[in-house]
Amino acid sequence: MTPTPLVSAHREAKIRKLYKEYTEALNRLEAEKKNERAIDELKSQVAGRVDKLFLSSSSSMSFLPGNNSSTGMSSTSHSNMTQV
Repeated sequence: MTPTPLVSAHREAKIRKLYKEYTEALNRLEAEKKNERAIDELKSQVAGRVDKLFLSSSSSMSFLPGNNSSTGMSSTSHSNMTQV
């Protein structure tokens, strides 16, 4: 049994509508993936920068007089803390 022209037109319109919705959802998904990759890249850059800053500050702190390299505290501040 062959569908009537009206039924065929309705079916084709429904298919076009569903295909349009699918394409829009796929585009949104791709945009979210792109955003996620950008955020991951930014996190990686920030973590690398933090590591560099931490290493540079910890190496400069160890050269200050009176610093205890294992705690990063001066011997005077450490002795003051034990008296409290």
